[in-house]
Amino acid sequence: MSVCAAAVLSCRGQTNIIEDQTNWPFGNYVNAATNNPQTNNLPASSYWYSGTSSIYNGTNGTLVCGPIAAGSSFTCWTYYAPSSAPVTLSPGYTLQMTLNFMDYGTAPSNNSRGLRIGLLYSGANQATNTGTAPGDNIVGYVQQMNYGNLFSEAPLQTDADTNLNQIASLLSTTSVFAKIGSNGGGNTNDAGFADGVPYKMVMSVAEKSTNSIDITTTFIGSTLTNGMITQTVTDTNYCYTNFDTFCLRPAAGDEAATNFTFTSFEVETFPTPASGPFLVSAQHFPTNTIVLSWNSTEGSTYTIHRTNDIAAPLPDWTQITTGFPSGGSAGGTIYYTDKPSGSLEFYKISSP
Repeated sequence: MSVCAAAVLSCRGQTNIIEDQTNWPFGNYVNAATNNPQTNNLPASSYWYSGTSSIYNGTNGTLVCGPIAAGSSFTCWTYYAPSSAPVTLSPGYTLQMTLNFMDYGTAPSNNSRGLRIGLLYSGANQATNTGTAPGDNIVGYVQQMNYGNLFSEAPLQTDADTNLNQIASLLSTTSVFAKIGSNGGGNTNDAGFADGVPYKMVMSVAEKSTNSIDITTTFIGSTLTNGMITQTVTDTNYCYTNFDTFCLRPAAGDEAATNFTFTSFEVETFPTPASGPFLVSAQHFPTNTIVLSWNSTEGSTYTIHRTNDIAAPLPDWTQITTGFPSGGSAGGTIYYTDKPSGSLEFYKISSP
């Protein structure tokens, strides 16, 4: 059953937007000493915190985090849902965070997992007027990745943050992380990140059942091999379902990057479709690479066609793959990379 066609545009089903932020109008954001209002304006924007106001500056259109010194960590975080009303998943629903960003001073190839990204639950431990991200009794999922202009190993590693009763700064202590699944998202010596290039980071948590959670992390950008890295793992042990916090923590400027510039941030929930895919995005990169993404049903495989003539009957479209992914999808968001020959291409995704 065919459900969507697109030409380097995007289309998606109805979603519940929790927070969609494209500007940071108040300048430095750290605590009361900065004289900035610490108020959320959900769903339009949320307040962002940092422990280092001197390297944290918001403007209309960007939030600049840097310079981050070599050997020095940096933590920024935001509460995208009230402490009394977290996002609560139920079977068949997905929470998804999307952050568009650029970096500068990208680290060379290194053996550290120098960038940590968390979708977490703080609840009553949400803090205001603080320069330190509280870490006690905060749990959730963390991407602990190898970050640089060349990957020294498979870059993505997903962990559960089991940070119960651990009094420390958020995401600062890896001893409370429990690894889920294998490392993935690419290979040793794959090309990584570069200064000033736009990237899209997508992290999603999908509850398949009360004892099964899929966590997917994807980075999309023109310097990455085939335009993206992605990893999906399944948690059958901790199965966290409440979320209200996003945190980003470079371990050091020389292990990730000396500057991160955010251009948009979005958190949303949506039901996992019961049948048939719908195209989320089709992104085009200067290297003539297109990355398609769509919401999938667990166990399903897909056929992808393309054409430069949208009026052509389907038998005349070029079938570029079928039975994708091999063995069936895990559910949630799925990605496919294509290198089309024409300047304008239309895509159709079908299942089976």
